[in-house]
Amino acid sequence: MALGVGCSPSPNQAGATSGAASMRSHCVGRLLVDLPESFDSRYFEGEATLYYGRTADFETVDVRIASAEVDAVSFVAAVEQRASEIQAESNEKTKGSMLVARHDFSEHSILLRYHRSDISDRSHIHEVHLWVGGAHLVLTAESFKGDMDLVEQRLAEIARRTATSSEMERTRPGFCLGPVIVHADNDDEMASFRYRDSRQSHADLALEIEISSFARDENDSRLIRRVERSLRGFGFRPKVVRKGAIELAGVTAEEWLGSHKENGGLKHMFSAESYPETPSSSNPGIQLSLRSGEPVSDTASGLSPYRKPTPTPRSANHETAASVEEAQAVAIWDAITASVRLQ
Repeated sequence: MALGVGCSPSPNQAGATSGAASMRSHCVGRLLVDLPESFDSRYFEGEATLYYGRTADFETVDVRIASAEVDAVSFVAAVEQRASEIQAESNEKTKGSMLVARHDFSEHSILLRYHRSDISDRSHIHEVHLWVGGAHLVLTAESFKGDMDLVEQRLAEIARRTATSSEMERTRPGFCLGPVIVHADNDDEMASFRYRDSRQSHADLALEIEISSFARDENDSRLIRRVERSLRGFGFRPKVVRKGAIELAGVTAEEWLGSHKENGGLKHMFSAESYPETPSSSNPGIQLSLRSGEPVSDTASGLSPYRKPTPTPRSANHETAASVEEAQAVAIWDAITASVRLQ
C-alpha cells in the first residue's frame, strides 16, 4: 500500500545497491510497486481524476491527498479555515456569501458547497473533506444548472466506501491513493503519484508515477523517439545510459535512461512508458520518471488555495548534484520497474 501502510517489505532485489536494498510495496491506483523504504509519507503527493461516462457528457470527480499525515484536530481546523475563507467572499449575483452550504456527514466527513464563480449562481463546486487513515482526503466535483443533489449523492457514496489501507484485505480491490482505497465505480481514471527520498542525504531523488485508463493517440510517438526528438530540438546532448524495450506489469514498454552534468553536478533522468493493447482501469498505461539532482524543497502539503493565486515569478532553484552514482541510480530504477505489477 502506498506509504508502506499495511504492506510488508518485499524481498531485496538481486543486484541492488544500498540505495535500493530495502524495499517496501506500495499500492498506486490499481497497481503495486516496490520502492525504497526511505520513500515515505512525509514527501508523498497523490491526485486522481475519476471519469463517469464515455460520451461528450462525461462527469468527473477529482481526488487529492491534501496531507498524508495529519491528526483529527488539525484536519477539522483546516476544514474550518477553508470554510471561513469561502464564507468571507461575496457573490455578485446573489449578494450573499460564496459559501452556499456546509454539511457534516460525520465528524470526519464534511461537505462544503460554494459558487463556482463570484458573478454567477448557475454552477457550484462541491468538496467532501475526509479524515481517513490519518490522511486528509478531498473529493471535488462540479454541478451546473442546479444538478447538485446527484453530484453530492455520488460524493457521499464515494466517501462512505473509502477505506484505510489497513482494511485492504477486508475490501474488494479499489483505487489506491496514498493511505486510502477509493471505491468509486468509475468508468475511467487518470492519476499521478509523487515520492521523494526522506533522507536528507538523498533528498534529491524524486519519483513520479502516472497512470491512465485511456487509449493513446495512435499518431503519438513512443517514448524513445519522443525523448530523442525533443532533445534534438533543444540542442541538448545528455549521455544515454540505456534505452530500449522492457516490460512494465507484463506489458510491452520502452525505457530511456540518461545523465548529464549541470554546473559541475551530475544529474540522472530515467523514464519508462508502457503500451497496453487495450488500456483500462484494470490494465492502465503507465509512465515512470526517476530524477536525481532535483532541487531540494519541502513537498507542499495541505489544501490548495480556494482561489488560484496570482502567479508570481519563481525564484531560481538551488542547484543540487545527484547523491547517487550511476550504478546506484540504475539499480534503484531496475528494482522499481521490475516490481510493477497489477493488484
